[in-house]
Amino acid sequence: MKFTVLLSCVVAAPAGGLFGGVNDDGSPCYFGNCWFDHSEVLHGYGYTGAPAWSDDGTMVAGIEVTYQRKLTFPTIDTGMWVTRNDRYRVFVQKLGALTKTYVNELTPGDVDASSLIFLKSAGYILYNEYSSGPLGFQLVKLSLNGVRTEINDNNYGDNSGYPKPIYVPSTDGSQIARVYCPDRAPVNGTWIDFLPVPCDVKLLDAQSLSVKSSSKFSLQYNTKLGDQLNLLGIFIHRWTSQGNLIVSDGNKTSFSVSPSGIATSVPLDRCYGLSSKSGRVNANGDLLDLDMFGNIAIMERNVSPSYRFDCK
Repeated sequence: MKFTVLLSCVVAAPAGGLFGGVNDDGSPCYFGNCWFDHSEVLHGYGYTGAPAWSDDGTMVAGIEVTYQRKLTFPTIDTGMWVTRNDRYRVFVQKLGALTKTYVNELTPGDVDASSLIFLKSAGYILYNEYSSGPLGFQLVKLSLNGVRTEINDNNYGDNSGYPKPIYVPSTDGSQIARVYCPDRAPVNGTWIDFLPVPCDVKLLDAQSLSVKSSSKFSLQYNTKLGDQLNLLGIFIHRWTSQGNLIVSDGNKTSFSVSPSGIATSVPLDRCYGLSSKSGRVNANGDLLDLDMFGNIAIMERNVSPSYRFDCK
């Protein structure tokens, strides 16, 4: 289900006041430290995630969260606010439009704003939703007509820092690559580094989510060039404008995986740009963020090509 609403001038609700809140049990609260409703639009970090350009650059997508909060004494863990009843919904809109279309209804939980990818041409949005499962998150594929599909990948990793698989939609959105390159693992209570780093790449059909092809290879990461970079998050996993998937350790080894799943060693790739055609920066270098009213806007232009899709 999707529905369209008129944007308010200010997206974030006021922090509250003496009236209009509720007590812990939900009964009306007229004085004192009450729970008050609050909503805001999220943004990711760096050049990935929300707010995100669609892959064709014609629309943008964002994540709006709604929850209740109240003031508490500041602590290192919670700060000044405690929250409850966390919910979110995803929306799409034309940049600068007065309306936005919600793709899903308010959904309990929380999301990783940096994971949002908007494949308008293929008709879906991808993002990570936090969960209590072994991975700490589950991948959600949300069609533009509101149909939700969860990709529960609970066979690998846990919440304690174990390397996790990365999901990257192809250039045209017809496939979703699952890239798993665990560079370490606990053995008898001790973390052991893997060198070379084994990689398992599976290409999923974006519609059925069935595995179309798979390939395995190893990255020969050169520890002399920087031991501290030996983390999965630093590895490169991106699609190219030619429709191939690049997996690289960034300093010694790179592989190109064809749409049919054939992996071939290629010259070293050091493009740390967007992994897909959707992200906070578009092909023209226009960077999205939130303005002072919490609305999506272009906040920087002519961003370096090194941060764009395919580094172009």
